[in-house]
Amino acid sequence: MQLPFSGFGCDCESDNDVRSNWRGADQVFIAVLVRADTSGSIHDQYGKALNLYTLRIVESLKDTVFAFGDYDLRTFAAQQHGGLCDFGEFSPNKRYVIFAYEGYFQHLLTASICGRTGPYQSFTSVELQNLRELGKEFRAAKRAHKLPWNEQHSENRKATALQKLREEVQQVSRKLLWTQALVAFLGFIIIVTLLRHWLGRDKSR
Repeated sequence: MQLPFSGFGCDCESDNDVRSNWRGADQVFIAVLVRADTSGSIHDQYGKALNLYTLRIVESLKDTVFAFGDYDLRTFAAQQHGGLCDFGEFSPNKRYVIFAYEGYFQHLLTASICGRTGPYQSFTSVELQNLRELGKEFRAAKRAHKLPWNEQHSENRKATALQKLREEVQQVSRKLLWTQALVAFLGFIIIVTLLRHWLGRDKSR
């Protein structure tokens, strides 16, 4: 459902459907504000002053999050002045459901006031359940996407090992045949030599 929205000089159509927002976002997660820098000392590539908000992810609903070191931290940028759609209303000790977008400036993420990014309490239990189901499907699909490569890699290793075993068996078989032929030839020579020796003795008598 598209709802007209206007705020901070930003005109947009807001989509209230969490599934649509989830599909359109690069990352989706529940997070808590860790620190905020509203000094305006950081500027984007256009020279616009930015507010920076660093949040710690407490639950990932799209994308992979490593819960060690600072890998579970994400930093958002919001331009300080109006006319933009950046979401920048983060407060300490408050959980947010965030639909994040990549590729704005360096490693910084953005969230839009035109989407559903907002306080955790503003989402219904059904919406949160829908998001968690989407996150579960996303992780399952990501694992399934890797499985064919793993299975193919395993099959390739098996095929290579089997081929190598066949080659080794063939080499052993060839060596065995040559050995048997050599033994047979030597046996033939010995028999012929003995026969000639015995025949020679008989003639000498």
